[in-house]
Amino acid sequence: MKRADEQWLSNAERSAVGSLPDVRIFRNNVGTLLDSRGIPVSFGLAPGSADAIGIVGPYGRFLSVEFKRPGYVPPSPRKLLEALKHPAKCKCEPCHYNAQLRWQDMVRAFGGVAGIVDAEGGALALVEEARQPVTPR
Repeated sequence: MKRADEQWLSNAERSAVGSLPDVRIFRNNVGTLLDSRGIPVSFGLAPGSADAIGIVGPYGRFLSVEFKRPGYVPPSPRKLLEALKHPAKCKCEPCHYNAQLRWQDMVRAFGGVAGIVDAEGGALALVEEARQPVTPR
């Protein structure tokens, strides 16, 4: 049932954000499937990229929203550090979370807005942040 909670939150938040006239938001599915010949085909943005991406006016800022089930508790710092020793293709939860953190850092480094949402209204708060002008560093 945990996955359903995350899916419900994702749908509700994308619907709320998508109804705003100055925002365009899109679902970003990431993965690999085998085609009819058995050849792997990758889709979506980079591994660790957010569940939803978009653009917010009036400044055209990039928006990146990762949805987690309500009450989500991230891996402990110890587990995150241990995961850095795993192979690059590891898909354990700490490795996946590390990839998501790297994605968020990259988006922010380029002036975008990125965050993890585990409650209603979280994506709208990120939109409000994205509506603000970028301040020079």
